[in-house]
Amino acid sequence: MNLGDDSRLENEHCPEKINNILWTGGWDSTFRVLDLVFRLKRSVQPFYLIDNRFRRCADIEQETMERIRSIIGARSPEALLLIRQLVTLDIGKLGKADDFWAAHTRLRLQGYLGKQYIFIAKFAQQYGVNDLQLSVHKDDRAYCFIRPYVKNVRDDGDEWFELRSDAPDDVRCLFGNLRFPILETTKIEMEKIAKVRGYSDILEETWFCHTPIQKKDPLRSMSSLHLHNSRRFVS
Repeated sequence: MNLGDDSRLENEHCPEKINNILWTGGWDSTFRVLDLVFRLKRSVQPFYLIDNRFRRCADIEQETMERIRSIIGARSPEALLLIRQLVTLDIGKLGKADDFWAAHTRLRLQGYLGKQYIFIAKFAQQYGVNDLQLSVHKDDRAYCFIRPYVKNVRDDGDEWFELRSDAPDDVRCLFGNLRFPILETTKIEMEKIAKVRGYSDILEETWFCHTPIQKKDPLRSMSSLHLHNSRRFVS
């Protein structure tokens, strides 16, 4: 399902609790999706932002998500029913994001921070998704921008981190509408947890890249890469 320029997302009419999550088909966000549907048995609304200017593998990532959904369905039809239709948005449909760009520029003076957080923040603000789950983890470069200013929230077996009210304005501008369910988890820990919980084989199906060398290259498992240089990947 594609979002239009002025769409608003409304889940208030639905009595069940929806977990809004940015899903890329990559290792980290897939780990969270699998945990939600297999362990917690929670409903998931996945979102995917398409940025053809900087990332040329949107088609591969979406194909990967469909393949993962099929594998989930084969293992547990009940789990598959918990994953709603993927909502996609071309970031070209986002409005002006001057405040987000300015906040990002100032934070970049402290260290590297990817531009994707500008678009994610603008999406959450523009479409009213004020509880969007983002799979930033302990190995990510964004971790050091977020970790000093978060609080832990627990709710019916689930837990996540979100910003405290005293977070600096620029940090709040980019990350204020987001939740971070795996912030204190490393990729290696995710792999171990997935093995214990019985879905590591599904995690092996993940894919993530910014600029594939050749579109028709075989899909590479994230697990074959992340142990060597975990900081290269944001998924």
